[in-house]
Amino acid sequence: MVDVVATRAVVVRARTAATSWWWLPLAIFAFTRVVGALILVLMSDQQDARVGTSGMRVVDPAPADPGYVGMLTNWDGQWYADVVRDGYPSRLPTDGDGTVVQNTWAFYPAYPALVRAVMALSPLPFALAASLVSMAAGAGAMVIVFRMLESRVGRFNAGMTVLALSLSPAAVLFQAAYTESLALLVVVACLSLLVSRRYGALAVMAVVLSLTRPIVLPLALLIAVHGGLRWRHRAQEPFPAAERRRWLLALVVSGASFGLWPLVCALRTGRADGFLVSQKAWIATYPGRGTWLLDILHDPAGRASLLALSALAIGVVVVARRRASAWGSDLRWWVPVYGLYLLATASPMASSIRYAMLAVVPWWPSTEQGPALTRSRKVVVVCFAVAFGVVCQVGWVRFFYVLGPDRLMFP
Repeated sequence: MVDVVATRAVVVRARTAATSWWWLPLAIFAFTRVVGALILVLMSDQQDARVGTSGMRVVDPAPADPGYVGMLTNWDGQWYADVVRDGYPSRLPTDGDGTVVQNTWAFYPAYPALVRAVMALSPLPFALAASLVSMAAGAGAMVIVFRMLESRVGRFNAGMTVLALSLSPAAVLFQAAYTESLALLVVVACLSLLVSRRYGALAVMAVVLSLTRPIVLPLALLIAVHGGLRWRHRAQEPFPAAERRRWLLALVVSGASFGLWPLVCALRTGRADGFLVSQKAWIATYPGRGTWLLDILHDPAGRASLLALSALAIGVVVVARRRASAWGSDLRWWVPVYGLYLLATASPMASSIRYAMLAVVPWWPSTEQGPALTRSRKVVVVCFAVAFGVVCQVGWVRFFYVLGPDRLMFP
């Protein structure tokens, strides 16, 4: 009888392990979306009426304390609502001096296209349709993240990566009218395809990424690094000519696709520089703000600061090398490649916090496969991660997402 009970227990554990790759990340993500909803509801009374400011386009005015649904469409959400409602203009809007002003061409089309499809197939209004798309994409992204990491760092660390990412400071955007969820889904899908060396499918996903967010260039660089490493180690593991051709296709397509949306903008508006001037209109809104790198170089002590920052980055890489090796070379290289891209192209503002979510793996840096933690210690670690994540999210929502004259921080 004891043997029968033991056998059944083993079978149950085996079945649980076999299915945990999808239900565990989904359960974690669902829990964190409830947490995010509570934060948005509690922070709603901090929001002033949405009637328009110099830094925000108002498509759907909302009263003060608009509730959960009203909080879903702040900031970028208003612009995506405009895209869904009116599409992209055939002529770039200008001010009295003929200078191109902020417009929807700065927002990539994949996300609003999905939201429009949901609205066409259901009675949902924009806010709820956008939230549905964001949460569905976020859930898919977490499943891929968990499955990629489980075999490398263990189930607990993979689950903690999903938890930490889902509770990161700007994680409420995983249920708001923002592209973070969709971008994360496409990024991790690209990383998964690269890891599994499915270069043809990777080329297709690179095009999708180029229509989601302007981050396909670091993906192209990562593909180049991946190919270089495979060629370097070809004596240990062959890199056949057929695979090299498919890899080269993925590299060329990913690099070239960066110009796809600017080309669409040029053809539609009749201006070759239409996308560029649209982007400049946004930069002009925040005078004195360049990229992280330019701000460092323009500072009187900029060169010394850059050297110190570089030394710190090198130190972190050296210290983390042994731990990071468990991620595998492709996931490990994505972190510095994407980080350097942000350093060179992003402005030092609140948006950087949400951009960092797409770095994926460092949100839970522990990769040790050593002695398993006891159940009680795991509970303590999880509780601490949840508490810390909630505090960080409340702070980010309060100071960077809620609209109000005393906290206008422009995410």
